[in-house]
Amino acid sequence: MTTSVALAGVPETMLWTLHGGAGEAARSDPLLGDPECLRVYRSIDYVRHFGESDRGLAIRANAFDDVIPPSLAQRRGGPPASSTTDEPVMPEVVAVRERFFPSTDRHRNGARSAMDFSPLDEIDFSRGVFVSAQGLFMYFERSQAQRLCTAVISHFGGLVLMFDEVARWFTRRTQIGAALTEHYRIPKMPWASTPGRTPTRSASGATRSSTSTWRHTGRRAESWPHKDLEMRHER
Repeated sequence: MTTSVALAGVPETMLWTLHGGAGEAARSDPLLGDPECLRVYRSIDYVRHFGESDRGLAIRANAFDDVIPPSLAQRRGGPPASSTTDEPVMPEVVAVRERFFPSTDRHRNGARSAMDFSPLDEIDFSRGVFVSAQGLFMYFERSQAQRLCTAVISHFGGLVLMFDEVARWFTRRTQIGAALTEHYRIPKMPWASTPGRTPTRSASGATRSSTSTWRHTGRRAESWPHKDLEMRHER
């Protein structure tokens, strides 16, 4: 039995990512083996109009996977399995997420905007906080990205924030309607990376985003990027 899913705009990019991940996982030589991704992909019914899977999406996921587990182990003094995650999920997709990845005491799918900061007080940050913003900031205006970063940095004091970013030439394309395929146009991406930090372009025409890890030393943030944030590029 399959689940019918109909999304549009930014929420639909969740299916674009799923499409790319499943296509990569099904290869004989995958960069990222992900049986759970294949399980979900084969269990839902949606308009598959994203064309060939883009390996750039797997490269991005792999970059996050390379950083998150060791960072959690180092900061928390234990394996990543001992961590608790809180994930804001767009209301349009939370029902789908709950079917395949139901909320537990250690993982919560919150039907809310990423700009809703009310749950921050519920997070235990005594053993460190890692904020993963994969496929997120490019859909914000710069002021929104700045507000989100300032909020979490000011609240937790010390944390690691990892995000991916796209290049200015690509955001300009999305403003006029960048076509991934004949039947799918990529949503507008207002926020771009700064000059000199330009992601590469994948063979399919989509963007292969670069990733950055920001470390806050513990002093209060007043602007973003803040002088107390140390940035490291992950290539």
